[in-house]
Amino acid sequence: MPFLYLLPSALLLLVFMIIPIGYTFYLSFFNWNLIAPTKEFVGLANYVNVFTDPTNQKVILNTLVYIVLLVILNFILPYFISLIVNFFIGKMKGPYKILFFIPSLFSLVVGAMLFSWILNPVSGPLALFLRDFGMKVPQWTNSGAMAIVVICLITNWKVFGYNFILLLTGLGAVPKNILDAAAWMVFPSGGSFGILYCRLTVGLLFTSSS
Repeated sequence: MPFLYLLPSALLLLVFMIIPIGYTFYLSFFNWNLIAPTKEFVGLANYVNVFTDPTNQKVILNTLVYIVLLVILNFILPYFISLIVNFFIGKMKGPYKILFFIPSLFSLVVGAMLFSWILNPVSGPLALFLRDFGMKVPQWTNSGAMAIVVICLITNWKVFGYNFILLLTGLGAVPKNILDAAAWMVFPSGGSFGILYCRLTVGLLFTSSS
C-alpha cells in the first residue's frame, strides 16, 4: 500500500511533535514544577494569569507589532520592488537578483552584528554620518519600540532576497495574454487597470507567495 511509505515520517511526527504538543496542552491545566510527584489541577487559571499579567500583555503586544512589521517588510515591500524590477528594468534583472539575494547567504548572527555596528549610537557609521549634520542616532537599545523595528530590519535583511526572487520569478511567469485581455476589458469601461492588474498578479502569485 502506498500509505505505508508515509509510516516512518508519520511515526516521527507523532512521537516528536504531536504527542509532546498534546502532553504540553494537558499539563497547562495543572500547577506543576516538573519535579513534584503530584500535580494540582487548576483548570484555566494558568491561561488567565498569562493574559492578565501586565508583562505578558506587553510581550503579546510586541509580538503582534513584530508580526505586522514582518508581513509589511517581507511580503508587501518585496512585491512592489519585484513589480518595479520586472516591468521597469530591462536586461539588468540579474544583478538585482544577486544584490538582493546575497544577504540570504549569511546567518542572522552576522546580520545582528552588522546592524549593531552600523546603528551604534556612539561610534557607528550612521552616527558619524549624522553627526556632520547635527543629528544623532537615538539610543534604540533602550527603547522597546525601536528595538522591535531594528529586529524586524535584521530579519528582513536576511529573508528579503529570498521572497524577492520568488515573487519576481512568479511575475515573470504571469501569462502576458491574460494581462492584455484584462487591459482590453478595462479600458473601454473606464476602469482602473492598475487595480485590476494588482488583483490579477496577487491572485496568480498566490502559490508563489504561500
